Amino acid sequence: MENISPDSRIEKAIHGTTRALLNNMVIGVSKGFEKKMEIYGTGYNVKEQGGKLVIQVGFAHPVEMQIPKSVKVSIEIPATKGNDTPAKFTLTSYDKHEIGQFAANIRKSRPPEPYQGKGIRYAGEHVRRKAGKAFASGATA
Repeated sequence: MENISPDSRIEKAIHGTTRALLNNMVIGVSKGFEKKMEIYGTGYNVKEQGGKLVIQVGFAHPVEMQIPKSVKVSIEIPATKGNDTPAKFTLTSYDKHEIGQFAANIRKSRPPEPYQGKGIRYAGEHVRRKAGKAFASGATA
């Protein structure tokens, strides 16, 4: 077995990782973490039902996701109103990893698309928009 000196790169990396994890635990217990999310799209909505987050995002069926025990969901605006006012909800937890993973799974169910901007996104996230098809004027078939 190789003797590892205290100045080795592996120990320094593990030290930094352990320090960050412990710091996140302390912050999680004292202040907590939160992720704000928005849903854009006409007819899209979100609700909490029996320990599950039920999201209507344009599919033939609602998307249901089991809410982890450490995560609390608060819904500010349950449904979108046109393309201007998005549905908004906030996830809060003491566990930074679990809240981040749950938020990523929610976003993955309908990520924002670049043409109309519909989909689930983090609050304040900028979605790069693309121009649609250019209408060819003067061309007849």
